[in-house]
Formats: sequence, C-alpha cells, structure tokens
Amino acid sequence: MDQHLAFLRRWKGALRLSLNSTEDLVVNGVRPIPDRGFCRHLLAKVDRASVQRAIAREPLVSSPEQRAELLAGVVRLDPDPSLLLEYLGALSASDRRREAARGFSFTVDRLDFEKMGSVQLGQLLLVVKSTFDGPDQARALFGLFENPSFVRALDTLPEEQMKDELLPSLFALHQVVSRGRPGPSEEGDDRRLKAGLLHILNAPAEILGSYPEAMRVRLVELASRYPSEESFVAPLRALLNTLPAKDEESDRLREKRAEDLIRAQDLGEARRLVEKLARAEERGGPFTRRRAALSWPALGRVLVKPGPSEGLKEGFWPEENAFVLVREGRPDDAGRFQSEARLHNELLHPFVLPLSFHDLAPDGRPYIVLAGLARRSGGLFDRSLQDTLQLLQDLVELLGHLATSGILLPDLAEHRFVLGPDRRVLLGDSSLCVRRDAGEVSTTHATLLRALARAKLTRVAPDHPLSSKLERSLPLPVLHRELIRARLALR
Repeated sequence: MDQHLAFLRRWKGALRLSLNSTEDLVVNGVRPIPDRGFCRHLLAKVDRASVQRAIAREPLVSSPEQRAELLAGVVRLDPDPSLLLEYLGALSASDRRREAARGFSFTVDRLDFEKMGSVQLGQLLLVVKSTFDGPDQARALFGLFENPSFVRALDTLPEEQMKDELLPSLFALHQVVSRGRPGPSEEGDDRRLKAGLLHILNAPAEILGSYPEAMRVRLVELASRYPSEESFVAPLRALLNTLPAKDEESDRLREKRAEDLIRAQDLGEARRLVEKLARAEERGGPFTRRRAALSWPALGRVLVKPGPSEGLKEGFWPEENAFVLVREGRPDDAGRFQSEARLHNELLHPFVLPLSFHDLAPDGRPYIVLAGLARRSGGLFDRSLQDTLQLLQDLVELLGHLATSGILLPDLAEHRFVLGPDRRVLLGDSSLCVRRDAGEVSTTHATLLRALARAKLTRVAPDHPLSSKLERSLPLPVLHRELIRARLALR
C-alpha cells in the first residue's frame, strides 16, 4: 500500500483525482492509513476512464517515458491484460526499457495469466519480445516466471510457441535458481539450463548487478559447473565482481572459481582472480603462494620455480591445483629418466615420496613430478642431537628397505632428501639408483650411513657413546638397534 500511495502522490495531478481532505493527507503521508476499506475506496478512484483521459493529454501524449511510468503503476493496481499490453506499447516507444525490464516481475506479479486465453497469452509474449531486446528481453521473460500463474498458463500455449528455445531454457533456469530445485540429471535438461544461464549472464554489468544477491550467488554456483567453457569466462568474471567484497559466501565462490580456472588451465584468467584473492588475504596465505607459482615458467604440464637445474625444485601442477616437487634433465637424459621413474615407482615406503608422473617437455627435456607432501629445506642435516638421531633412524629404515628390494642408493647427498609435514626425512631424488645383490646393497648402505652418522655426531655431540661404536663395521640391523638405544637414553 505504501507503494500505491507513492504512485498516487506522483500522479494525482495527471489523473485529476478528486480527493477529500482525509484522503489527501493520507496520500501525502501526513496521516496514517485508517483501514482496509479506506484503501479500497481510494484505489478505486484510479479507473480505466481517468487513465485513458490522462494518457490522452499533455505531457503524457508526447512523453513515452512518463506514459510508461504511469501505466506501470496502473498495472500494479489493476492487473488487466489490456492495460499490460498498453504499458508495453508505451515502453517500446520509450528509452527506459532497461529499467522497466529490471522491475517487470513486480509490474506483473498480480496478473492472473491463467484467465487469459492462449491467443492473448501468445500475443502478450510476442509484445514482450518486440518491446525488449537481447539481455533485457531475457530479464523481462525471466521475471514472468516469478508469477506462478504464468508457469501454469504455459501449458495452454500452442506447441510451436514452446519450440522457441528461449522460454524453455529460462524456465529450466528459473526452477533451479528461484525455486530451489536440484540441477538437471539428464543431458537435455542440462542443455536447456546451460542455454538459460547464457541468456541471463550475457548481459551488461548493470543488469547482472540488478539481480538479488542470493540469485547472483546461485547463478555463480550453476555457471561454475562449466569451468572450462570459454562462453562462461567473461560473464562469470563480471558476475563475481558484483558480489560484495570480504563476504564469506562471496569469497568462497571466488576461491572455488580460481581453483576451477587453474584446473582448467585457463591460467591467464586464473592469474587475474588469484591476484585479487591474494591481495585480500593475510600474508603467506594459500593464494599468495599460488600467485607466485602462477608466474613460474612452464615445464610441460607443470610450472617450476626458477633455480638451479640439478636436484629437486618446487613446482606447481595446475591440473591438480597442487604443489609438487620436480626433477628435470637435459634432452639426452630422456631414456635414463624413464628408467629411473620406473624404478622409483617400486620404492613403496613411508620415507619415499610417491611419483605422480613423468613426461617430456615440448623442448624434449625429461622431468619427474613427485607428490608435494614435503618442501625442500636448507640445512636438512644441520639439526640438534635429538633431531639428528631421528634423522639417522629414518635413514637406516629407508636404506634397509632399499637393500631388501635390491636397490642401491649411491650416496646420501642432502639434495636427495626433503622434510615431510612431521619433519621426517623423505627420499625424493632417486637418480642413479641401480639394482644389485641385496647383501651387497646392505653392506654399501651401512658404510654410507656410518660415515654420515660420524660426521653429524662429531658436529652436535663429539663425545656421544655412539660415536665410538660407529668406528666398527656395523651392519644395518645393528645400526638400527644402536640408534634406538641412543634415542631412548637421550629421553
């Protein structure tokens, strides 16, 4: 009723309404509305005759914009199809169709479309389509579905009119977006939903921003079902820009969109969105790290952090939106890398980083990608006595497993290892490993470990009792037992 009173206040002069003193005070907002009967009596003064006389006089005759504004309010008061058609006719001659399309569902919310015949309903749809163009037409037709009687009245339309792709696709979209129904499960329904989405999303930002926020959120969720399709890239970017900043739900949608773009390897679009997310988060957050990774040079299917070409390097695998470790070689290393990858796949042990895949870059360089469960850490072996003993115990278990498998690790160079999430040592670089007799491997590994243990204990605890025992030629099982005893004694 407040909206109706605002309409009367705006147009009482043009309609030449005869108001008594009480009615005038209510219309002007000076007195409160007395009762429902008063409202019915007041609104009845806007009859068909007064409207026809008003639009036949100046300034409404020569101003389609004002005529359309008056008729929009009249249709809300009197939901009559003939008045609606007259309103649409005024709109087609005005320059305010975009604004009218935005509020069209409110203009026709009380109209009973079921009382129309199929001919009149078809005529109405033709007038709507001729009045509005492109995205404004989709906006207006989508608004019609807000009226339940329009949905029911569609069944009366001739079949040839429903063959028009626009109405069924907008209906499919409306059922999911506004009625909360689940997304389609059949291919035909999904095709209609997708078409409806494109009709709505291919609109200027001002139209997208005019939809309620809850509807825009739902549109983003639905459009995200097609992350790799080019036709959704620009509309989704524009729609996400209309959502409020630093809002939990909006941020969740932006983050999911960024992850979808990365997995779809649309890295140009991903960089733009990740840049915004990184600026909004605390320093060192997940998107700050991804922003840096997306600037790294490509090596086949991964991006690799610039640095020395030897050893393990930090990398990023867009297909999985995951950080990984990468070892790369020269083109003439391709055969060796392939053999080493096959061998690495056999090293099934908790202290061995699993291999994700190996491949050749376009320039012929081979590379091996390891699951990003760990990071390189400088000074891996430069730790306290307790950490050193834990490190040596991890290594003796790993070397024992390799010996049992008959696989010789030629050295214990620091570049081969990384720290896991629990600071346990993990083997990442298995280059130059070869197959040998298990006994020979065990003896060699024991020699390598004793040399490393002596060097490390000399630095952190020169007088430790284990140091003297390491002078003897201890096999791996005995080394394992002595390391456990040393850790227990330290506790």
